[in-house]
Amino acid sequence: MTPRRDLADPTGATPVLGVDGTRRGWVGVRWAGNRLDTHIAGTLAELVELAGDVSVVAVDMPIGLEPSERRACDDAVRPLLGPRRSSLFSPPVIGALAFETYAEANRWSKTTTGRGLSKQAWMLVPKIREVRAFVAEATVPVYETFPELSFLAMAGAPLSHPKRTWTGFATRVALLRDHGLELPTDPGPAGAVAADDLVDAAALAWSARRIAEGVAECRPECVESATPDEQPTIWW
Repeated sequence: MTPRRDLADPTGATPVLGVDGTRRGWVGVRWAGNRLDTHIAGTLAELVELAGDVSVVAVDMPIGLEPSERRACDDAVRPLLGPRRSSLFSPPVIGALAFETYAEANRWSKTTTGRGLSKQAWMLVPKIREVRAFVAEATVPVYETFPELSFLAMAGAPLSHPKRTWTGFATRVALLRDHGLELPTDPGPAGAVAADDLVDAAALAWSARRIAEGVAECRPECVESATPDEQPTIWW
């Protein structure tokens, strides 16, 4: 049974879902008023199905991609992150998703765009493919988000310490608690994932609620487009 946790927020707000990738799949935090549920699944589709009725899904994964250029949304938000700016790296361009090996994709990227493809970006390709396929068929709105931007908004300034340091982790947990998301000591099966992945998913649930309530920020400025590729956008 998925654990639940009573929170200080009794608003009864519409349910939302924050999602972060893990080594073996995905972890999600569903936030509905005074209730917090955690889920894990091997695929994004399975995770959203487990979460049930939600109005917004916020996921830490690139969705909209450019055909050859750097994404304007990445360049716009990176300076906001201050000391955490290096945590946001550029995703591959669309064409790189067609290749099965890093060597092929990197060679194609250098020839086509004049830039190589980082191994960090290549490691995300399977999940980027999965997210994009899910978004194409989803009946619930899915938004690209980034946890460090969520924490920046909670704190009012960029965080000083990386999330995998003790101070960085403790700071993020405290910020979540201050904003109504207190993760349980034993979150059930989701407790088997990396602690920072679960904390990031909770931060994205906070941003998902902001999106649902119409108070979220985004870059470029919040203009809805017909498809994510028309204007890749990061929300928080």
